[in-house]
Amino acid sequence: MAIVAPMATWKPFTGKSQKSLTYDLICVHTMVGTLSGSWSWANQSGNPYWHFGLGGDGTLWQCRS
Repeated sequence: MAIVAPMATWKPFTGKSQKSLTYDLICVHTMVGTLSGSWSWANQSGNPYWHFGLGGDGTLWQCRS
């Protein structure tokens, strides 16, 4: 079951791992382009992906637990 942040929209990637892991750091990156375009790219096989994506308009998507 996914744990979704209350302010985020649940938008999981297709066929990507949802296995919970232990983390000891947060790494913030800047996406070039739109949130939906970045999500479409990351949703392809073999491409890296993330837990949260924040759009320029404030839209927040949670893509992993």
